[in-house]
Amino acid sequence: MQPYVTPAPGRTPGTSNIVHRADYRLDITLTEFRPKEYHLLISKWIPEHGWTSSSLFLTEDELERVKQSINAVK
Repeated sequence: MQPYVTPAPGRTPGTSNIVHRADYRLDITLTEFRPKEYHLLISKWIPEHGWTSSSLFLTEDELERVKQSINAVK
C-alpha cells in the first residue's frame, strides 16, 4: 500500500473542485457531524494567499435557508 503524502501548498485537494482554474479554485464540503447538525466547509485558493477556509456549523433549518438563498439566484 502506498503511504499517504500531504500535497504541497496550492495543490488541489483530493475532491474535484467547483471552480478549477490556474488563478482560482473553489471547493465546498458538507458533512453531518451530529444528528441534524452540519458542517459546511468553503475552501478557496488564489496564488497570492494559497488555500483559505471558512467553516459554518448549521442546524437543519439554517442549512435549508442557505440552500434557498443559493437557489433563489438564477
